[in-house]
Amino acid sequence: MNFSSSSARRSVWLSACALLLCACNGNYHTAPDAEKVRQFAQHGYPLESQYGYQTSSFTWQLAGSEISGTFLLPSKSGQYPLVIYLPGVGEGPNGGLRWRTAWARAGYAVLCIQLLPSDLREVPAPRAPEKRDRDSGAPPPDIAVDYLPELRAHYSNDAMVARLTRLAALLDELQRRQSSGDPALAPLDLGHIALAGFDLGAYSAMVAVGEHVAVAEDLIAQRPIAAVIAISPYASFSGASFARRYNGIHAPVLSITSDADADSHGLVTEGVRGAPYQYMPPGNKYLLTLFGLSHQALAGRAVGQADDEPSPDRPKSSRTAGSADSARSGRGGPDDGGPAGTVMQSATLREQELVAIESVSTAFLDATVKSDSIAREWLQKNAPGWLTDEANLQWR
Repeated sequence: MNFSSSSARRSVWLSACALLLCACNGNYHTAPDAEKVRQFAQHGYPLESQYGYQTSSFTWQLAGSEISGTFLLPSKSGQYPLVIYLPGVGEGPNGGLRWRTAWARAGYAVLCIQLLPSDLREVPAPRAPEKRDRDSGAPPPDIAVDYLPELRAHYSNDAMVARLTRLAALLDELQRRQSSGDPALAPLDLGHIALAGFDLGAYSAMVAVGEHVAVAEDLIAQRPIAAVIAISPYASFSGASFARRYNGIHAPVLSITSDADADSHGLVTEGVRGAPYQYMPPGNKYLLTLFGLSHQALAGRAVGQADDEPSPDRPKSSRTAGSADSARSGRGGPDDGGPAGTVMQSATLREQELVAIESVSTAFLDATVKSDSIAREWLQKNAPGWLTDEANLQWR
């Protein structure tokens, strides 16, 4: 494993402010108001200390094939609870960097890994309608291609069984390597493991702790999963009813979504992603709903990287054309200009909401993985008032 030190000794909100000093993101007409973001962040979840962290990458042989991942590990000597982050379709070991960085700074070892090689492939966004040729009036030569069936294949039961089989093998491999004295894994507290993920990754994490998908949910049923953070959770009306699908999830779960959290293909539309929270048994279940934040923004790209830029893990597909989140829905996406006359989410509000995700998710980890009563009190008493204009936090 090749390590590189990263200076990360300031608080989470300072990392957000670094972005505000940059030139305007291509998706916004103005840069965020740094002072407003700073003031908002000051009243977020208080951390006793912030950790520097180190980044490392690895490629292992796992169940007969290669698998690659990235660790963010606190620099200070010690053992730290492990958060395994599972990215969305088309993302690799660099996915969700913003969220992972916040958790590493709060004292967690964070592993990002795409479990199946097929999930690394990007599924292009639908093409926006093209205008006829101005001179001839002829229709455009290309007919828009519907990639929804290709996307649905990633969410199939067979794919989930393969993915959870790999997750079980990964947990075994971590334990084996640490027990055999691998110094790179010495900082991992494998008795306290949380799963986190975005979209497909969130779906995998939920199945791992009991969401009903035939066969798949039993694959790691006996593993010590302390909590789940499901960012843009997957929900579908096909298959089992919501009540049947989610009634087996007893682990603590934080679901994070927004009122604009529709993917570009229309696989899951706004509002449906809150269904898991509504149908899971009560007890340490939280739902953070942001206002106007797009599906792409929830992916947690690195600070300063536009939401519609290709992931560092792979180039943007040459087949992709047009904006992602507004092309199918016909409404102005909060992170792009959208159709004429629509109102964009302000850059300042967007940045405040990203800070809110960092803060609430860190408090949730502390409350559930570390059993911190102060963090739980903050989530239930302080956070709702702090988030009045930016988000809504519920629990049951």
